[in-house]
Amino acid sequence: MILKNISPYIALDEIIIEDSPKYVHFITHFDQAFIVPNDWHSIIYTSRYIADLLIAKKTPIPPRFLKVITENESQSITLPNRKTIAARMFSNDQFFGNAMFYFESTKSKTLYTGPFVTSRPILLNEYFRDCILSEIDDLYIDNEKAHSTSYESLESVADRISDILREHPGYSMILNTFVYGYEDLICLLAKDYGCKVFVGSLIYEADIIVGEARVTAKHLKRRITDKRLTVNFVKSTVEQEYLKDLGIYFINWTPHPSLFELRAFIDFVKPANVYGIYGDTPTLPECLTGLCRRKPPIGADTESISNVGKNHGSINMLLPFSEANGRSRLNILSLKSARTKK
Repeated sequence: MILKNISPYIALDEIIIEDSPKYVHFITHFDQAFIVPNDWHSIIYTSRYIADLLIAKKTPIPPRFLKVITENESQSITLPNRKTIAARMFSNDQFFGNAMFYFESTKSKTLYTGPFVTSRPILLNEYFRDCILSEIDDLYIDNEKAHSTSYESLESVADRISDILREHPGYSMILNTFVYGYEDLICLLAKDYGCKVFVGSLIYEADIIVGEARVTAKHLKRRITDKRLTVNFVKSTVEQEYLKDLGIYFINWTPHPSLFELRAFIDFVKPANVYGIYGDTPTLPECLTGLCRRKPPIGADTESISNVGKNHGSINMLLPFSEANGRSRLNILSLKSARTKK
């Protein structure tokens, strides 16, 4: 994605191969590292973990093209047109090495989330909150599930997997997914549910095997013969009941924020504008866009409006506390006035 409101030279999670030196690239998440071509020769800003992955490739990316941004620290970035912007990286605790990026230029202040699941860890980051207090102009957010009203927590997904296993004694289960993005679910099944989980290995005594993302009819026929169930994680809520006779189950859950999480995040950030990062036309529903802060009406005293909160020692904000049963309890945080972080 090109963030033209900040600069036409910034490419976020979009590896532009043709004329790549004309852009400064930012990578927010793990799987983007695998599409960087071997003959890459442009600057990439990212986390230390993703930079190490790129250096460790069979045909490594030369370290001179990789710039690691220190977490929470503001860094000046020189663009191909010789102008500079300030960039700050926030760690995404759900996925190892993933990050959110905050950009500040003379034009606007922009936050790009990349993929995430829950908002609570990042909202507890004091550096992140300081950026929010400076008022975000444009928020680019993970909109993969923005139009889905269904909500399933990790616990409810784990409950369903456990129920399927309990209904089929003597069977094992293959989760058709890559490990990436499902780490928390896998740990929950192993630790709290006592399942014997193997990753990337077809070991017969396992309760759950995290396997490949693709499967053929031949594989499915052999699996049911070998007393193995297959679970696919899907975006749609449509159930395909007839496939259960073949030992195939569909669970409506993917590692992206639910509509509930999106509402909580946008309501906390209160940007002037919000956009999705996925899809050819990444539109968002009114229940999300309506959470943006309102611009002052024509003729309003904009100076007095902009000073609201500045004359107070602290600002009270509502922060999502938990997601039990899809309902949020709220914890009030008292946020001190923004401080400059170096």
